[in-house]
Amino acid sequence: MALRLCQILIRLLLALAVVVLLGRIDPGEARGEGNRSGPTRSVDAPATSPTLAAFDAEEFGRQFPELAAGAFTPAEPGHAATEVMFDAEDGRLDHYSPLTAALWLGGVTSEEVRRTCEARFDVFLGELRRQPVSGDDPAALAWLIHEHLHRRLLTGEYEVAASNLEGALTGGAYNCVSAALLYYEASRQLGLHCEIVAWPDHVACRVATSHGSLAVEPTCVTWFERARRGTQAPTAPRTTPPRCLTEVQFLALVDYNRGVALLREGRHQAAMQANLRALRLDPRNVSARNNLLAAINNEALALSRDRQFGAALELLARGRRLAPDYAPFVINTRHVEQQSQATSG
Repeated sequence: MALRLCQILIRLLLALAVVVLLGRIDPGEARGEGNRSGPTRSVDAPATSPTLAAFDAEEFGRQFPELAAGAFTPAEPGHAATEVMFDAEDGRLDHYSPLTAALWLGGVTSEEVRRTCEARFDVFLGELRRQPVSGDDPAALAWLIHEHLHRRLLTGEYEVAASNLEGALTGGAYNCVSAALLYYEASRQLGLHCEIVAWPDHVACRVATSHGSLAVEPTCVTWFERARRGTQAPTAPRTTPPRCLTEVQFLALVDYNRGVALLREGRHQAAMQANLRALRLDPRNVSARNNLLAAINNEALALSRDRQFGAALELLARGRRLAPDYAPFVINTRHVEQQSQATSG
């Protein structure tokens, strides 16, 4: 009897769990000559850019036809990422699992690597299926998936930039995107009703149980243990409710985080294309739009530093036609004009 009461108490505690934000870092500041746009942080950090108007794909195609076309050209011949993009055009995945799609979009370029990653995940799933947990107890299965995920796959450290699914499956490092995707895929294949929920700076999961919606933080190793003890991990204040993402919208975060990394590396053209792919998958991703504009802005400043003032001004002019509300385009137009005049004078 006492054991039965204990089990009921544990389930009630699980049902009351809330999402935690881990690894939060402070927003960076824009630095550099002119008004250089600092990249909006990846999903694991606060966004720094203001909220702008919705992304206009048609206008972008008119202003940047070369980028609009190049964004969907694979980096190497035969790359399956383009096929994933076409598969996702209707807002759903018909020919790829979320796991396979994320591997291709995350930069995997060979069938051998893809098969290796999927085989490792299949072994993980096989081990889970052999565990003595009833499918009639979603909370217990949700706990088991989380525990086994950290015991068998997410064995490395939490790293803010570790969105790459190949890295999580082969090296164990993870962030909220890679951890949530693996948790979601395992839950989906084991019959749980799992949702992906996202804030501008974080992503987590929710599982439907007989006690209601169960919040799951895939990055927190002790998440369910804390729930069992009736304690909670520190949480960041949330001013807005999360978005519930579709599989395709979730995949957009893979390209978005790649765009963040590329922008930080100064690879502006590649960053534009990554963020454009993210926007094609999820036009409502405001952070991807902000980073797309930041990449255009920073490319113009790079051209200006190389004394290609005409090309820089043309790029900024096209940017202003695309996003008149983006202040750095206006400020940096004046900056480049002044640089050009000072050089010619």
